[in-house]
Amino acid sequence: MKKNDFTSFTLQCPWIFNPKSRFIFSNENNLSLGIFEYENPKLFELLRKARLLNFQVDDQHYRLYSWDTKAGESCGWLTKMELIRKEDFPLSKTHKIIAEKLGGITFTYNSDDNFLTNSQSLFSPSICQQGIGDAWSAFYLQRRKEDNGSPLEHDAWIVFGKEASGHYTLYDQQDRVYMFNTDPGESYLEEIDGQPSATFFRIKNAHTLKEYVELLAQQWLDWVR
Repeated sequence: MKKNDFTSFTLQCPWIFNPKSRFIFSNENNLSLGIFEYENPKLFELLRKARLLNFQVDDQHYRLYSWDTKAGESCGWLTKMELIRKEDFPLSKTHKIIAEKLGGITFTYNSDDNFLTNSQSLFSPSICQQGIGDAWSAFYLQRRKEDNGSPLEHDAWIVFGKEASGHYTLYDQQDRVYMFNTDPGESYLEEIDGQPSATFFRIKNAHTLKEYVELLAQQWLDWVR
């Protein structure tokens, strides 16, 4: 069944791996879930249902989490297993646990277009950065001047999610979650008082990183058997 999940995933996302790469599959399927049981009960419930496939492509380790949709189709996440080095950005405790135990969500397949995981890489240390970068910071400053908006000191915030469109999901030093989105259309975004349009937003029912993880898990729990 796990190899069937891998086949379903590669059919959905054929561009991800070079077929000439060296694939090594592991029989290991143990996942230490105890740390999530009380801190992230929805995530704990979801992961208990998952089928795991650990494998290596060249020198990179991956893990495929798979479930069955209510329609009976294989669905899931590909996560990249990465080391968190001391020189990396100061990730929050919740972020570190997710990255170490779960891995960074790199791709999803057979999911709903409105999920938080859609078109987004999440939690991988290699995609993280502090702040939104010079170009977007200049854009934000210009929008604030145009709308006479209040400043948000975002330079130290950690980007933990990146969409293909260039939108960022971030958390601040208190683990409060924001999204930087210049073309907002998602129904789950909330405007922030004093902020110019098409810049920073909050996420409904996910104002903290813990709430974000639980909302993400609930979306998938509602999707799978």
